[in-house]
Amino acid sequence: MKDIPFEVRLDSEEGKDQHRKFKGTYFTSDNTIAIYEIKEVSKRIVVQIVVERKTYKKGEDIWNADCAYYYQLEDIGVGKKLKLKTHENRFSFVITKVDPIVYDYIYPHTSDEPTTFEEYPTAREGIPYTPGLSPVDSVNESIRNKVLHSGIETILNLGKHWRELDKSGRGEISPMEFRKVLLHHRIILTEEETSLITSYYTNERGGIDFEQFLFTIRGKMNEVRRECVRKAFVKLDSDHDGCIEVKDIQKFYSADRHPEVLSGESTEEIALKKFLQNFEGKHNAKSGLVSWQEFSSYYSTFSASIDSDDYFCSLLRNTWKTD
Repeated sequence: MKDIPFEVRLDSEEGKDQHRKFKGTYFTSDNTIAIYEIKEVSKRIVVQIVVERKTYKKGEDIWNADCAYYYQLEDIGVGKKLKLKTHENRFSFVITKVDPIVYDYIYPHTSDEPTTFEEYPTAREGIPYTPGLSPVDSVNESIRNKVLHSGIETILNLGKHWRELDKSGRGEISPMEFRKVLLHHRIILTEEETSLITSYYTNERGGIDFEQFLFTIRGKMNEVRRECVRKAFVKLDSDHDGCIEVKDIQKFYSADRHPEVLSGESTEEIALKKFLQNFEGKHNAKSGLVSWQEFSSYYSTFSASIDSDDYFCSLLRNTWKTD
C-alpha cells in the first residue's frame, strides 16, 4: 500500500501560528508518522523535521506511559486530530489535506459517493437536529434555526449589540441584558427556554458568556473553509505579528464579485464599509488592528449561511485575490 502524504496545521487560534506550514507522511508499511515544517529563511525554503518518523500513541491518555493505542490508517483524514509527543515537545495538529489520489485509493467510492477530494465529507460542523437532544441543546438548535432563517446579519448584529453592552471587555453581559438583546432581535423564547439558556451560558462571575453562545449558534468552519480564511489572513498579515491592519483590509478588499454588488443592490464602496463595520467596537479594532480570532469569527458566522464549500471558497478568493 502507498505511503500517504498530508498537510496539517497547529491546533491553535493564535494569529502568528496561522503562518506556519507543515507537511507529513503516514508510512503504511509500519504505521509510522513524520511531520516537517516548511519555512522561508532569507528567501530560501528550509525543511525542518518537527516530528521524527516513528509510531505514536493516540487517545486522551497519550501522555500516559501505559497507553497502548497507536495511530493507524483510519486516523488519517481531513479534519482529524493528531496529538503527538516527541522527546522535547507535545504537538496537537489538525489534518487539513490528504493527497487526493491516495485518499481515493484508501477510501474507494461508489457511483453514489463523491468523486473528487474537495467533495469528500466536510459538512459544516454545527448542532445537528436529532431526536433525544438534551433540553439545552434543543433550545440552542431552535435558536440556531431561527437565526439562520433570518440571515447572517442577525448573528452579526447580535454580536455587535452584546459587545456594545460589554463595558468590562471580558466577553460577558448580565442575564437581563442577554434576554433583552434576544428580544430586540425577535428571538422569542418561553420562560422555561430562557431560564435554561441563561443558566447554561452563565459563568462563575454570574455573567453570560455571549462569545460561547455565538460560537454554539453559528457552528464551526470545516477545514476546507478554514484554510481559505487562513490564506486570506496570511496575505493581509504581512508582518506576521498575528494581527492585520484595517488599512490593509481597505487596500486588498475587492467587492467587485460581491453578490449584492453583482445584483446592483450595493456598490463596492458600501460593501467595504459594511465589512469594516463588523469589527467596530472590538478590542483590537479600536487601535486599527483586527486579530485572527476576530477575522475567523466573522467568517465562521458568514460560513453558517452558505451550504457549498466551493461557493464559500470562491467568494473568499474573489474578495482577497488569493490562490
